[in-house]
Amino acid sequence: MRSRLVIADLSFHNPNVFYELALRHSVKLPIVQIIRSSDKIPFDVNQMRTVAIDTSDIYSFAPRIDSYRSEVANQVRRALEADHIVDTPISVYFPDMKVTF
Repeated sequence: MRSRLVIADLSFHNPNVFYELALRHSVKLPIVQIIRSSDKIPFDVNQMRTVAIDTSDIYSFAPRIDSYRSEVANQVRRALEADHIVDTPISVYFPDMKVTF
């Protein structure tokens, strides 16, 4: 809840990850989403930019590892820019919601 940035791995559709992601959405802090390309991005977070990583085999993954690393790094840099506005499914539907700790 207080981390400057979270990288959420949506692979395998782990319910705990989605619960933690929802908490992060509620506080409108930066998130970078990644997922295995063989997994489908759930409808409620598919409008958010997500890095899809092909892990089907080493021959697909290894040649693109630098590309994946670069894409994640670019999203991290953008998410941490001072003027970056975090829009989440929660903030879109409840724009006046305030969460304090």
